[in-house]
Amino acid sequence: MTIDINGKTFESPDNGKTVYVRNLGDPINSRVLYSQSPDIEYNIRWHKWKEILALSREDPRLAELVNKAEMMYELLK
Repeated sequence: MTIDINGKTFESPDNGKTVYVRNLGDPINSRVLYSQSPDIEYNIRWHKWKEILALSREDPRLAELVNKAEMMYELLK
């Protein structure tokens, strides 16, 4: 889906869940993220946490921070 408004091109590859914007006539690789569904943002963060947990096995500083986050989670739930 593509919509042109006030010299801007708004594009969504997924029917509005993710929206990119670029100047009218600019190449597609110049587009930037305009908005995103909260569900998508949640999934991105979830995948980042998987990577953080994997990296924390090798980095003691990161492991300590993950442990603190887990402790805070336990205290708040």
